[in-house]
Amino acid sequence: MDRRYGADPGHVPHGGSAQALAGEIEVGGDWPAARLAGDARFTDLAGRRYRGRHSYSSARYLELLTSISEYRMMPEGTRAAALAAIGQAVDDHGGSVELVTVTDLFLARTVRSG
Repeated sequence: MDRRYGADPGHVPHGGSAQALAGEIEVGGDWPAARLAGDARFTDLAGRRYRGRHSYSSARYLELLTSISEYRMMPEGTRAAALAAIGQAVDDHGGSVELVTVTDLFLARTVRSG
């Protein structure tokens, strides 16, 4: 549905799968942890993953979407049409959306010189 209105499904809360983030933190790529691990100024790297579940009514979910850049950058008419379509889809499927959130926290200490 988002593509119909020009939104990238990778940048919206309902565009991904919680399964993709089911495991533990993987240090690699461009993650902050990978940069810290390769930087001699830091030691004692630790990572933690926090998961949460949040249930949103249709109206509350639409409020959330209006705070996301992918929707804020749409022309007003397009945004209104996209939000109306999403709201209708939510209402047609029980009137609420459950989101799984994942927050990764990376910690490190600075190495003391001298």
